[in-house]
Amino acid sequence: MARTMHHSAQTAAGGNILGLLIAGVLVFGGFFYGYKALTTGEWLWWQARFTAQPQRLIILNQGTRIELTADDPRFAELTQALNEAISSGYYFASFGVSERTWQRLEQNSLLLEAVYAAPVRLRGGIAPTQRLRVQIGASVDGITRTLFRSNTDAWDRLPLILNTVEPLRAALTRLGFGA
Repeated sequence: MARTMHHSAQTAAGGNILGLLIAGVLVFGGFFYGYKALTTGEWLWWQARFTAQPQRLIILNQGTRIELTADDPRFAELTQALNEAISSGYYFASFGVSERTWQRLEQNSLLLEAVYAAPVRLRGGIAPTQRLRVQIGASVDGITRTLFRSNTDAWDRLPLILNTVEPLRAALTRLGFGA
């Protein structure tokens, strides 16, 4: 005697709904992963770290300029802190910076500039750049945690905002530069 299986409409519909939910999650996950991979340029974007080594660092503290090179004992600690801050992530600012605000930043804030021998690549489809400048100090005109980029003498007026500058702030304070 042959056994026949009878499926009720409820059982068939329940299996279809579960399959549909799984397919939806996989499609959403695929789009999310693909979007992040394409916009960051990194297939393993959750592991991407900024590790570039600058040629020199320039600290601008309330208008005073201090230049450090690799032979300075403070250079390695500041480079590591800079790379941690950039690796924390960033997003495009919704504002530009005027010439007046730029001058106020240089005179009234704490900035760390990194100069690289060759252009470095940031995630997110941002053009390679040879100079990075991070604002660490107090807000000037509402601007804080800002990452500026440049390949020339002029700075890109549409900056990036870092998720955190705390590694830099801590290192600069520890090294006596204040923040």
